Amino acid sequence: MSEMQRYSRILLWITVPVLGFVTLVNYFIDPFGRFDNNRLGIYTASEREQRQATARRWPHDAVFLSNSKLSMQNPAELDDFQWYNMAVSGARVEELTGMMRQYVRDQKAVVLGLDFWMFNESYQPVIKEFRPTSWRSIMERYLVNGTCFIKSVQTVMKWWRGEPPISLPGGYSNRELINRIERENPERDYGAIKDWFSRSMAANFVYSEQRIQLLRAIKVEMAQRNVRLKVFLHPENRELQEFVRTPENAGHYLRFQQEIRGIFPDLIDLTESDYAKYEENFFLKDPIHYTPETSTRFFNEAIIPKLKE
Repeated sequence: MSEMQRYSRILLWITVPVLGFVTLVNYFIDPFGRFDNNRLGIYTASEREQRQATARRWPHDAVFLSNSKLSMQNPAELDDFQWYNMAVSGARVEELTGMMRQYVRDQKAVVLGLDFWMFNESYQPVIKEFRPTSWRSIMERYLVNGTCFIKSVQTVMKWWRGEPPISLPGGYSNRELINRIERENPERDYGAIKDWFSRSMAANFVYSEQRIQLLRAIKVEMAQRNVRLKVFLHPENRELQEFVRTPENAGHYLRFQQEIRGIFPDLIDLTESDYAKYEENFFLKDPIHYTPETSTRFFNEAIIPKLKE
């Protein structure tokens, strides 16, 4: 027993300082921005963590949410409101409505960006409803956590080398990484992405009635909170519009249009708008994502004026 006690004391003397050191480093470097201590920049691909971390701390009276198509939109470039960007890459309708339910309470307005492909359960299987992080999960994932400690060390190293951060204040992602790729090869080529799109997002379409029901519910909840809700459909590159007209998808697309307009009669449909007509509105290698300059224009020209009516 005495040997075990001695062993336990030695173990505690080693473990407690190590865990304490890891916890302090993670807290003060704060690589995910969870504790508002990050001063070096967020260098991790952590849109979900970063958006939730700063949602209550960033001063704003309006929010926009969507998938990666809006993740690079600088909220400071949008008119009339103080905006916050809660768009996250690969966002499902379940996540977006859950984030609205949790974080959109006393704001004046919320804008939700959708597209037809977000309702394909074959590409995006239905997941559990969004749940905000708890103090227990924060402790486990962002404080007493070895992986987070590695991210802390990497944050210091990337800051020291002068690399651009990935996430920026106000909840948006730095487009410098895409700019770097386009500078290296400034030729427009959609072939690789179109091929991937045809085999993934546009393939084996299984229409999600459950996600339609989530939209009905969130419309009621936002009305109860006196928050103006505006829903829009993303501009769709002309080379990708052909996929909604295939025999496999055309019927689903018609149903989607009817149901989404039934829920939101004031829907702003930018699918085949002028913002979708021109190649320069999209990245050189990516017909799925329009540029932040394009989204700035259609927000200020087509969406925000409708919010003010």
